[in-house]
Amino acid sequence: MAKLIYIFLIPWSLFAYASQAQAYADIPHDSTLEVFLENGKKGIKNESGNILLNAKYEAFGWSDGKSRNISEFIGYKENDLWGLMSRDFETISKARYNCLIPYDDDLFIVSQKSKYSKVLFYGLIKANGKPKIKPSYRNIYPAGNHLITATKKEKDIYFGIINSSGKTEVPFEYFHIAYLGYNNFTLTKNNGEKELIKLASKPEVLLKNMDSVSTFRDGVAIIFRNGKQGLIRQDGKILLPIEYKKIEWNNGKHIFVTPLDKWTIINKKGREIGMQEADSIFYLNDSLLVKNTSSFAQIHNTIKQENRQVFQADIIGVFGDNFILNKATQTYIARDSNKIISEKFNGEVIWNEDFFVAKKKTYQGYEYIIINTKGESLAADSYKFSDASIALKIKSNWGVFNKNLEEIIPPLYGKIQRNGAHYIVNFKDQYGVIDQENNWIIPPQYREIKPIDNSHYKMVDKYLREFIADGNQKSEARLYYDFYGSFVVEQDLNDKFRLVDINGNALTDFMKGKYSGHGNSAILFRNGDQHISLNKHGDQLFRINSYDTIIFSNDEYIAIQKNGHWGFINHDGILRIANRYDAVRSFHDDRSAIKIRNSWGFINRSEDLVIQPYYSKVSDFENNTAFVLFNNKYGLVDVNGNFIIEAEYDEIIKEKGFYLLRKGSKWGIANLNGNVISYPNFDNIVVGNDFFKVEKYETTRILSEKGTSLIDNQYDEIYFDEKLNVFLAKKKAKKKQVFLTDILSGDYP
Repeated sequence: MAKLIYIFLIPWSLFAYASQAQAYADIPHDSTLEVFLENGKKGIKNESGNILLNAKYEAFGWSDGKSRNISEFIGYKENDLWGLMSRDFETISKARYNCLIPYDDDLFIVSQKSKYSKVLFYGLIKANGKPKIKPSYRNIYPAGNHLITATKKEKDIYFGIINSSGKTEVPFEYFHIAYLGYNNFTLTKNNGEKELIKLASKPEVLLKNMDSVSTFRDGVAIIFRNGKQGLIRQDGKILLPIEYKKIEWNNGKHIFVTPLDKWTIINKKGREIGMQEADSIFYLNDSLLVKNTSSFAQIHNTIKQENRQVFQADIIGVFGDNFILNKATQTYIARDSNKIISEKFNGEVIWNEDFFVAKKKTYQGYEYIIINTKGESLAADSYKFSDASIALKIKSNWGVFNKNLEEIIPPLYGKIQRNGAHYIVNFKDQYGVIDQENNWIIPPQYREIKPIDNSHYKMVDKYLREFIADGNQKSEARLYYDFYGSFVVEQDLNDKFRLVDINGNALTDFMKGKYSGHGNSAILFRNGDQHISLNKHGDQLFRINSYDTIIFSNDEYIAIQKNGHWGFINHDGILRIANRYDAVRSFHDDRSAIKIRNSWGFINRSEDLVIQPYYSKVSDFENNTAFVLFNNKYGLVDVNGNFIIEAEYDEIIKEKGFYLLRKGSKWGIANLNGNVISYPNFDNIVVGNDFFKVEKYETTRILSEKGTSLIDNQYDEIYFDEKLNVFLAKKKAKKKQVFLTDILSGDYP
């Protein structure tokens, strides 16, 4: 594809004068002459108004529309073709050329159409109008004292370089040639390889193995290779090695360089174990590291300490033994830098360890391309990932395919949902259940099927009857089934319920009541002002009256409300704490938060007021500590109400077994025992796995769980690789000015 772009676009940009037939420089370089217009045609008269050329011309100047300081010759256009006349308006060459461009003082680039086609051929004519180089080239582009030319060999266009006498200086075997100034050129081969040459008496190769070179300014150019930049002189001397992120200069006087960002790899003990330079780095596995630099990605072997293949794209992931690459919004899969195993996708992509899926635009809308780790692919209308398989919708029906994209379940079903070793499927608008061999576990005769667990299902038939089945036995509900955690409740037509097991077998008789809550071991129903609690076997735990509300809990004490006040009962329904509080919360660490007159305190199970109601907000106890808000400041108390962190903080957040403490805009940290590890002096703190990442003054450090410095050097950013258990610490490079004298002496950043 890149080759096609060059063939059709680069000649256009290099030789645009061939098609700029509408832009002309009408005024010759002579202030005594004036172009006049008559009947849509142009002529020339002098300053006295005398007509020197009758108005019969379409334009004066040159076919590329550019003005030049040439006083001895005038280009003219007549009948859509260009010709040449002298300063005295004598015709040198009749108007026969499609383009006419001055090359030097006495040579002109011209083009003519072939007699047998509309293809333009380019050549040179002398100042007397006679051919210097017969029009036989597909393009000619002036390049200093040389001419970049193109010719056709068989079906392809090749570029070479000739001199003004037509002698070949660089053979016609290149896909592209660019002139950089100072007789320097880049030659690009068909395989994309480039080399920098200097063309004097003969071509001299200055540099190979590069991506590109800028034009030379003041005898200096920037070299680009694998996303890095260097500086080269016109004679080929490397002034700055190709190791920089960016190089800038102002006419060669002020040179600025930006090195690559430096990354330090540090283990959990804080010891440096590696150093890399790149825009970003990440590990693919325990031995391969990716270094991304300016849309180039290099694979580095950390064991052998050697750089391996380079991709002209960002590596965004791995897929089997392949790499997932992204370049200019396109994503694709490559085995290595020379072998791409997928097409390039512009849409969204997603992958797991077995399948890569890309959304692709089609004439009808969109489709999904599914690729396995071998590079084999299928197209589908939609997809669903599953363990070691993938469900695909093909031609409006769903099927299931394995890692080799071989059919496990044929695409016969309108819908499909995996449930353990089974699949719930829709077949001809009816639902059933099949196994992984496509055998029916439950035949397709239901309007709805929902899984209860990996082997039991709730079904609804066309008559709206509800069933529970596992493929071997089936139970029908009197009316319908409800599911609350591990409890199954059957309702009948008389607004009664009973508890049943997972197979639909009755555990209780039908009784009146509505579901009111459940926990892990019991479920609660309410019938009027009566509350009934049952365990998993259907045994009645209690049946009590007179409470307005019961809030079911897994704790041994259950909150109850009566006459607007709250207390507690146990699972036998016995009142344990009288309803005397404005609000209560469940017990944690044998403490319940209670509210009295808009303030919160805590009681124990004996209803001792162990923490007085002084606080406007409290949390539940966890690990024998609770947050409290006192005078708009947060603190931490123990189960006896003693402050282990004084109420002096604007915010306290619990995260991964620690407390983050905020005062104003600064953060500190304390452990679960309330011991302050670091007082608030950081801009941000991130709690990691047995470490803290702290930020201050736009730099980052790592502290141990005890608050000691693990990584004391101040980095711009630090990332933690959880798989390899290492830190990746970045120091961003800064732009620096260098001087030519220092560069020549080898002293540079």
